Parts: sequence; structure tokens; C-alpha cells
Amino acid sequence: VQYKEDHGDCMVSKNYKEDEQLAKWVRAIREKKTRLLKKGIEVEEVPPGKIFAKTLTAERLDRLNSIEFAWSGPGAKVALKDWFQDFTVDFDIMFERLAQYKEEHGDCMVSKNYKEDAQLAKWVHGMREKKASMIKKGVEVEEVPPGEQILATTLTAERLQNFKIIEFVWSVAGPKIKGLDVIL
Repeated sequence: VQYKEDHGDCMVSKNYKEDEQLAKWVRAIREKKTRLLKKGIEVEEVPPGKIFAKTLTAERLDRLNSIEFAWSGPGAKVALKDWFQDFTVDFDIMFERLAQYKEEHGDCMVSKNYKEDAQLAKWVHGMREKKASMIKKGVEVEEVPPGEQILATTLTAERLQNFKIIEFVWSVAGPKIKGLDVIL
């Protein structure tokens, strides 16, 4: 929390020299989250008394998410698609931040290097990558079977309509993939 107050974000580098203990802990938590996700587990369920400094319980995950903890650090060698699949980013919250960006800047052209809100920049870039992937596969809209959870990364018809309403541009560097040059 102190790091966020001082720096305005939670992008603690693994080489952060001012507090090496914090850097090690953050790296360990990020690695733990990655290992859990690879096993299909979001949080650890452990009995009382068995919780250690690096145990990732639901309560701890919620606390980290509440301060917008960065699950991949600056210069991380994790592909964006891997970061994007960590399910910690709430779609509605990020979409609201995108709408706020548009209100302030007049467009939705968030650069992937946007320093004022690095998490928004990654999310927008991730959504563009997701849409490009869908187009390559010939998928217009992702359907979610009844009773299944809608993930933060799922582009449903309703979400795509919301992007259309705010005139979100899916391709910012010119059309690389047929179909991305259109405001959907």
C-alpha cells in the first residue's frame, strides 16, 4: 500500500532496490498466482494456522485486487495473453475507466505505453489482442453457455455493443488483420 501511495501504482519491479524484501515478496506472489492458474486454481484454500506469507487466499487476493496489484511487473517476460488470463481484472471496472478516459481525452485511443494508468493500457491492449484473435478464428462474438461464468476477457455481444457505443477503435496502427479497421 505504501508503494502505491508513493508511486501511484503497484508495478513493483523484481529489481526494486529501495525495498528488496518487497520486491522478493511481490515476485513470489506473482509466481504463486501463475502456478495456481496453471493448475486451474484461483486461490488457495488452507486451514487456519497454515497460512504463510506467500499463501494466496481469497481474502488476500481481494485485498491485492482492491489496490490494483499488478500481476505482472514492468518488463515482465510473460506474454500479454498470459497476464490477461489471470482473471483478476474486473471487466466492468476497466470499461468504466475506459469511458472516463474517453470523457477526458475525447477518444478511446489508449496507448499501450500510457503511463497515467498502466493497468488500463494493458487491459485495452489485451482487449484489442483478444478481438484480433477472434477475427483470425472467424469468431464474431463469444457465446457463454447458461450457468457458466463470464470471464473478464470474454467478449460477449453486450460487451461488444458497449465498445461500439463509446466508439472504441479496435486497431490503432492501421489494419493488420482484415476487419479490425472497423469500429464494431
